[in-house]
Amino acid sequence: MDNRYYFEKVINNSVELDKTETGHLVKVRRAKVGDTITGFCGDGFDYTLKIKKIGKTVTCQVVNKQPNQATDVTPVTVFLATTKNDALNESVDNLTQLNVKNIVVFDCAYSVASIDSDKIAKLCLKSIQACKQCERADFVNIASMKFKQVIESLKEFDLVLFAYENTTNPFIADLKDYKGKKIALIVGCEGGFSTLEAEELSKYAKTISLGKTILRAPVACTALTSAVMSGLGEWGAG
Repeated sequence: MDNRYYFEKVINNSVELDKTETGHLVKVRRAKVGDTITGFCGDGFDYTLKIKKIGKTVTCQVVNKQPNQATDVTPVTVFLATTKNDALNESVDNLTQLNVKNIVVFDCAYSVASIDSDKIAKLCLKSIQACKQCERADFVNIASMKFKQVIESLKEFDLVLFAYENTTNPFIADLKDYKGKKIALIVGCEGGFSTLEAEELSKYAKTISLGKTILRAPVACTALTSAVMSGLGEWGAG
């Protein structure tokens, strides 16, 4: 949506758009003082904003705000083994649009890239851009963990599904009983998981197959998350 803009916070019923958002608003949208736009800051609300001043940045007055309906979904966390930057960016973009709450990136034995704080920061920016497109108003929590931390954290979830190419276990189609509960999904990198890693993950997760072909990581996480959201009833009346 090209008339939706991100801002950091509201101060005295006023918001300021940064230079990037201002450039798009003024040069592309040809906005003028008095025009109304939609803004968000990650708090789960959509803001109706009236442009009050245009300069190096744009200042807007908050007209009203209302809850964004996309925030009321089952909290799904996706654990992604580290992939190359392009694949990781694609995964984060897709998962943001699919309305997951948390993304955890972790290194595994066959990872061909590492993860650090700079990459996490860039992924957060990528996710904000995806929020603008898909019209959600809350941010995805993106973090990194070590493999051992991932194993430990899986104990906190009500359901954990592990997409594993070496199993023939079918996907659980009906997940209505898990709606509103904590769900975790695990997807590997291009090289998959080592035998030892798969054994560790399988202690806390249900291994499932995503079909007879081997999917790229961005496709695998997108396909699995889509199937889970559908199975939970998030795409229908539920």
